Amino acid sequence: MKHWFPVLLALPLIGLAFVLGAFNAEPVSLDLVLFQLHWPLGVVLMMALGLGMLLMAVVLYLVRILPLQYQLRRCQRAQKASDPGRELQLGD
Repeated sequence: MKHWFPVLLALPLIGLAFVLGAFNAEPVSLDLVLFQLHWPLGVVLMMALGLGMLLMAVVLYLVRILPLQYQLRRCQRAQKASDPGRELQLGD
């Protein structure tokens, strides 16, 4: 069941993408600094959603995960210094 979770999660998202694309098929012009794109509105919306998710993942990694990894390494070094024969065991 564990291996089916990504598939079961992806199916509704793929369906949502098809619905979003079907209801927003009119072309839009996207003026960027160096070039201009003419794409359907559904594609532009999905790209904006994907870029927003990617940006939030990077921010989450930088703000929360990286400091926690640093704190874990610092605690492991402190424990090794206090008790060199025993290592910190993390649960599964």
